[in-house]
Amino acid sequence: MEHIDKDRKLNKIKELLKSDDFDLISKGLKLARSLQEKYPDADLYKELLVGCFVDEKGKLINEKKDFNNYVLYCLLVDSAELISEESSSYLKKLTSLDFSNCKFLKNVDSISKLTNLKDLNLNYCTNLENLDGLAKLNKLETLHIYCDFVSNVDFLKNLTELKMLSFHGGKNLVNMDGVANLMKLEYLDLYETPFNLIWLDADETGDLDDAEFEDWPLTEDRLAVWFLYMFGSKHKKVYLQLQDKISPNQNSQVSEDTFVIVRITYDMVIGLI
Repeated sequence: MEHIDKDRKLNKIKELLKSDDFDLISKGLKLARSLQEKYPDADLYKELLVGCFVDEKGKLINEKKDFNNYVLYCLLVDSAELISEESSSYLKKLTSLDFSNCKFLKNVDSISKLTNLKDLNLNYCTNLENLDGLAKLNKLETLHIYCDFVSNVDFLKNLTELKMLSFHGGKNLVNMDGVANLMKLEYLDLYETPFNLIWLDADETGDLDDAEFEDWPLTEDRLAVWFLYMFGSKHKKVYLQLQDKISPNQNSQVSEDTFVIVRITYDMVIGLI
């Protein structure tokens, strides 16, 4: 009878964890913990985590896809805490995490302890409201975000190892000041954010190619021009990248910043950069 009751509750947990509702998923995770504590000699998480492991590259693998990656990650955390050394070893190896399309996700506090994480995908997590949980992930090298409700990205100032940043949506962003600290940044894509400087509307210009042009990521000189516009010509990244391309006239009354913006913009327009 006890066995039947355990299986019935386990099936209920599985149904809750398949939901797209954050509250129902949270309820399922709590029930899983409660059931494991009730049956401490049984590894109930082993059944829930079938087909889940971390490969040799540190990526979370979801073979069965019964649950999304966020749910699998939460199950791994609870399993490691309650019963499984294998789950603990997986979490220690985890360097790449894909939470894309987790539309119910509102914050990322649950991954704030994954300090070895290097690659994080939060694309199409459209209900994200807070990303402060990323502030401690200072080994991140690649970060993809697509959300509309986040307004504060001050956490970026701590991600000094970041080489690639893609932020789509972000219509409520107040500033991108944290990016000033990202000296290793090589790729920046801010499509649809207020800080995308390449923004041409095909409907307004009549040129269909403009729709593609506005989504150009910024690399090399274009990236340095963005830093120039945002943080001024004194920023170290601007100087290191563009020092050989700028030589303002010493007698000019035009400010150095203005000269550089005009010069580089002109070069970009005529295709020299």
